[in-house]
Amino acid sequence: MSLRIEIAPQSDTMSESPTEFVSPGQAETLDQLVTQVFKQFRDSVYRYLVGILKNPSTAEEITQEAFLRLYGCLRDGQVITSVRAWVFRVARNLALNENVSSRFVESEDPITLERLHPMDRSVPLDLEQAFLRRERVHIALRELSPQQRECLALRAEGFRYREIAQILGISLSTVAQSLRRGIKKLAMELP
Repeated sequence: MSLRIEIAPQSDTMSESPTEFVSPGQAETLDQLVTQVFKQFRDSVYRYLVGILKNPSTAEEITQEAFLRLYGCLRDGQVITSVRAWVFRVARNLALNENVSSRFVESEDPITLERLHPMDRSVPLDLEQAFLRRERVHIALRELSPQQRECLALRAEGFRYREIAQILGISLSTVAQSLRRGIKKLAMELP
């Protein structure tokens, strides 16, 4: 079986990091390979799903299901060149199926919000200021379209434009336009 999957180093920044490729020779078994991928991407997939579903337990179930589907596809011999994008796309589709009544529920995940608009840690804010700042971010995010929120959330997770387009099933130019408009709206709403 020939497997080639992308394992990108974890990073808190949105910089474009080099890609490592892992083959079965490096991970002795398929179980170990999928376990390695699960450990690396589980938290970011879970955060993304909590933002969509607003339900931590459902997000956890879908996170696990996405990785089970990865295992099944690899076991069946499918070649996945970008496992991170593949897992996010599967997780998103599972979440949309779970949440049929609403295409995208407002994202209020504090971890994602801090990534979208990090607070300046060099100047300590009192609790009230921090609360007001967070509320402004929530309000500003509600003003974005669902597609803009999804594009921003995926970009905050470090995905490139091409990967976002693949995950959401939209064109590269639509991703660029959604991000540009979303950032512009956020900039107008936030000081």
